[in-house]
Amino acid sequence: MFEISETAANHAKSLIEKNSQVKEKLRLKMTIENAGCAGTKYGAQLTNVLNKRDVVHKRYGLEIIIPEDYYQYFEDVSVGLDENNKFKIELDEKNKPEKTI
Repeated sequence: MFEISETAANHAKSLIEKNSQVKEKLRLKMTIENAGCAGTKYGAQLTNVLNKRDVVHKRYGLEIIIPEDYYQYFEDVSVGLDENNKFKIELDEKNKPEKTI
């Protein structure tokens, strides 16, 4: 199940507040791309675009978008913060490295 820590959610909400000049509602969107030989690259970005097929999770007052096509890759993911206040994405699968973005 996809999880985000309260600390990471609050950090995302503060980033959204800093970008409040955007007229439309911002959400945190989880991203994924094939990084070739380096494996899969997980990420996150703020967006005001919500597609029909996106899945929206609400945690700690934050709306998090996961594209339906990638949902299976985020089922066992936890998002937290590292010591530099960057989002840290951890995979709950054995032998998978943690990713920091």
